[in-house]
Amino acid sequence: RNAQRLATGLAGLGLEVTPWPETNIVRFRARDALHLWGALAERGVLVNPVDAGTLRAVTHLDVGEADIDEALQRIGAALAA
Repeated sequence: RNAQRLATGLAGLGLEVTPWPETNIVRFRARDALHLWGALAERGVLVNPVDAGTLRAVTHLDVGEADIDEALQRIGAALAA
């Protein structure tokens, strides 16, 4: 459920989620993924680069809806910077 929430929010921010998550792993593409990776780390959002254009986020049981919403706000701020 949280991965779906995250994926929907990422898509709403204009990021391409691919493939759509069926597990707790969310992969998304960004124009400059490596730059975004650094900007997210500065904001406390930990994701992993898959390649130059793709990042990967993983949700788990200790991550709630409020955490997903906070991460999405931080991701939106990183994209706007």
